[in-house]
Amino acid sequence: MHPLSRYARAKPDFKRLGDRCPELAPFVKASETGYAAIDFADPAALRALTKALLKHDWDLDVDLRDDRLCPTISNRLDYALSVLDLEPFLNCIPGSSSTSKGPSQPDRGHQLRILDIGTGHIAVYPLLLHRLRSDAAITGTDVNDISLQHAQSILERNQISKESIKLLRADSNGDILFALRDQSHDIVMCNPPFYASEEEMKQNTELKNPSNNAVVTAAANESICPGGEVDFVSRMISESTRLSDKAQWFTSLIGKYSSLTPLVDLIKSFKIDNYFIKSIKQAKTSRWIIGWSYSEIRLPDSLTLPETIMPNTSYARLLPAPNRLTHRPLQPPLAIELLRETMMPVLLECQLDPNSSAQAEEQEDGTLNLSPRGNTWSRAARRQAARENAQNSMAIDEKAPQVAGPVIRMRLSFLPPTPLTSEGTQTQLTDRATGDSSHAIDDASSEPAPASTANGDSTGTTSQGATLALDWLQGKDRALFESFWKFLLTKGNLLGKQGGSETAGGEKRSAAGPDSHAGRDAGSGGNRGGFRGRIRIGFAARGTRGGGGSRGRGEGRDSGWGRDQG
Repeated sequence: MHPLSRYARAKPDFKRLGDRCPELAPFVKASETGYAAIDFADPAALRALTKALLKHDWDLDVDLRDDRLCPTISNRLDYALSVLDLEPFLNCIPGSSSTSKGPSQPDRGHQLRILDIGTGHIAVYPLLLHRLRSDAAITGTDVNDISLQHAQSILERNQISKESIKLLRADSNGDILFALRDQSHDIVMCNPPFYASEEEMKQNTELKNPSNNAVVTAAANESICPGGEVDFVSRMISESTRLSDKAQWFTSLIGKYSSLTPLVDLIKSFKIDNYFIKSIKQAKTSRWIIGWSYSEIRLPDSLTLPETIMPNTSYARLLPAPNRLTHRPLQPPLAIELLRETMMPVLLECQLDPNSSAQAEEQEDGTLNLSPRGNTWSRAARRQAARENAQNSMAIDEKAPQVAGPVIRMRLSFLPPTPLTSEGTQTQLTDRATGDSSHAIDDASSEPAPASTANGDSTGTTSQGATLALDWLQGKDRALFESFWKFLLTKGNLLGKQGGSETAGGEKRSAAGPDSHAGRDAGSGGNRGGFRGRIRIGFAARGTRGGGGSRGRGEGRDSGWGRDQG
């Protein structure tokens, strides 16, 4: 579950909930273990539970039809919270009266706008989002008149204005993203029909638990569409290419693991490299959120990549390239101040010294925000700058064409030493994009790296030295980002003859240590061949492990207390 979910902290107390919600009370029974429980195979019990949760936890008065989908609140909340995770990284919509302030300083005066595709008969996502962000403007669309009328009655009953939640009728034969033509939104979300036919839906239901199936109560448009979720989301992706300036992030919930590969392939076919896949795993139920953007704003890896990636899996190959690159010199390890002193002349050489350049700014925490207005680290640029400096001219030729703003925004950080493992060994590393562990360090055979003291001396006691980290904050050109990283490591002599790691192109060469995420060569075309970066594995998994978990929709119980109804 999402760490901010109230249901991650505590499961619902069915007995207490039944005492407070009379409509749920008849369905609360004592289980074999003596705890209060309800029968999740009973659709009436599920509707009563959903109504009780919305009333008790969210102060929402709703009634659910018995011929429509009964949403699982914990699952819906996870998606809503994941959407809100994007909010700090939104820049202003093109054409807005406000100006973009970049990813680190979002415009607080901009009203958050979210579009929900297929909002359903209780508009559950808009309701939850309204409770989480009361000042947001949310639009819900649906093709079913009965569902829209029912949802509108719920909004009126709860005194929610049209300025907060607006419902629109969609044309089943028209564009899915039609609402973007008249109004830009920050984020689009969607819970698409998962199945291509009624037969496929029945087969999936039988695979869940043949002896104890939850009864599916849903209108045909809520669960079934030609081509299933792959065709539906593919239409969204194709339509988004014509509406790229109308939303900053397009997202959709995905119910079947097999749907991810064709969707990621389609995203890449449109030359979109700014995307993410996030797993929502509750007990035995696995879902995925897929998101893509035409914005230059880059998300942190904490939002785009799971903490754990199992090597040699199809899931690992679906993931985007990382937006953070790190390198920890090991032989010898360096203290933070020594690592910083090593980098300053390198930054000065490419006109990004914070003491002399407006294109670099030092923050209070010691990190450096870099906003170059051109590729000042290329060999040609550095030679020109050297000639101009020799003539006592400006470092940048005033006659040369200059761009209005930075071509890329990055953040350079100097991270403190990390403790060794209790066994004194290094953590295994794997290829982040491909899951390849062929170059991983074997914990059992690796020699522990000596630690670093405050003056940079090796002590072999408590740590492994400081780490250099480069975050990509904004920009379109990944090759530019990775070429700058390679420049830093090369000019800083961090890619020396001690230790071994991979170069940007992926070949083996001597280097300062195995934690070098050197990236691909600038001339390699960015991420076409798969980014040869590495990450640690072995931490507690936040997402799916290599795409594992349920391959279908709603297999198992939600967090041990809720059966997913779609």
